[in-house]
Amino acid sequence: MKLTIQQVLDYIQCPMMSKFRYIDKLDVISSHRTYPALNKHSLEEQFDLEIRKIGYHIFNYIQDGKYPTEYLLRKKWGQLWCKDKTVDDVMFESTIERGMSPMKRLEKQGVKVIEKLHPKFKENPGVPILVGKKMDVKIGRHILTTTIDLVREVVIDDKPVIEIVNFQSGIKTRTRHDQTPMNLHIH
Repeated sequence: MKLTIQQVLDYIQCPMMSKFRYIDKLDVISSHRTYPALNKHSLEEQFDLEIRKIGYHIFNYIQDGKYPTEYLLRKKWGQLWCKDKTVDDVMFESTIERGMSPMKRLEKQGVKVIEKLHPKFKENPGVPILVGKKMDVKIGRHILTTTIDLVREVVIDDKPVIEIVNFQSGIKTRTRHDQTPMNLHIH
């Protein structure tokens, strides 16, 4: 059996949710624009996937010997998250915080993530070794598919260190008191 880590985590959380999502295909998260009334959980998963792409975008630029501007990252975010918006959608959407749609709220969160992420790697981007690499891990008779977000070499205290970075928006772990987006798990 070939599974992704998300499928395994969903099964651990609720076997019925896993059945509905992956076998019956009732809760599709691959495209949040397909079903306008998707639940909050699916939107947040889609948000995490798109934020990962922003991290990949930064390190693809670094591999080319450049560092992207915040403007380019915001433009990329608009292409990823707002690709189906029309001019009328932008002009007439509500700017009142309590009347904001979940899509608009997450769009603004994406901009906050970019503001926090952009300077994070500017000083010491290191040398990217792997960016967004999909891997298959064989566990007994099963294959677990995962994506390694980033492996890079950085110099810390005059010593080269290999870091494995996992890009996560932190949207699922935020509380009312901690509204800081973007968690980077570096090992």
